[in-house]
Amino acid sequence: MSQLSELLKSIWTLEDIDKDWESIKELRESMELPEFTGGVNPGDQRAIYYLARGFELNNILEIGTHLGCSTTHLALAIKDNPNAKITTVDIRDVNDTETDHSEHYIPHDFRGKNFSQFKSKYTPKECLGVLGLDDRVEFVMGDSVNFLTNTKETYDLIFLDGNHDFDVVLGEVPLAMKKLNQGGIILLHDYFPDCQPLWPKSSDVVCTGPFMAIKYLQRSYTKIHVEPCGELPWEVKYEGEHATSLAVGVLYE
Repeated sequence: MSQLSELLKSIWTLEDIDKDWESIKELRESMELPEFTGGVNPGDQRAIYYLARGFELNNILEIGTHLGCSTTHLALAIKDNPNAKITTVDIRDVNDTETDHSEHYIPHDFRGKNFSQFKSKYTPKECLGVLGLDDRVEFVMGDSVNFLTNTKETYDLIFLDGNHDFDVVLGEVPLAMKKLNQGGIILLHDYFPDCQPLWPKSSDVVCTGPFMAIKYLQRSYTKIHVEPCGELPWEVKYEGEHATSLAVGVLYE
């Protein structure tokens, strides 16, 4: 077992984080986030909170805001750190309350829809306002590769959860590596090791882009190690299932 794998397993069972997770139950419920709408599922939301608490993070970048499910849980994780901040990037205006994109909606393609069409009570920014954390997050509308190319900031955590196509992830990861602070991590979502299903109850659910992009980069001598987060102590996407598609990437010399 690698040191990173051991570290991840220890984070899932830290009593202090467990207690804090329970203490913010009312805050979490106040957001009324819809479930299973193309964003991170409730079990992964909890894992993201634990990861953000388990690592020392001051500057976080999220690619792929969507409904803000992960954004809000990252914000909850840093709420007691006055120096911490989050930038979240999406190809569309996730806080747009007017535009109706339903006529352009393609099944399994969530990029065109207005937040309300997912039955979400609040926009991502409004969710953060409910938590009293809207001043801790900057929203950016734009292309992920352009943002990573042009930003002057560096980050302790970069969460890649936008477009999972092979070519996009292949472009994002090397740029993200250049923007990491020393000891920083890249968090991947929808990472399916060996392109195999994670959940027996839904064996047709496999996203190949992130895994294939990482394998391609590693064969090209890119110095990144990716550790799947594996089994969590709590349920994730399906009842009785504990495997998460989250994976942590770290650089090595």
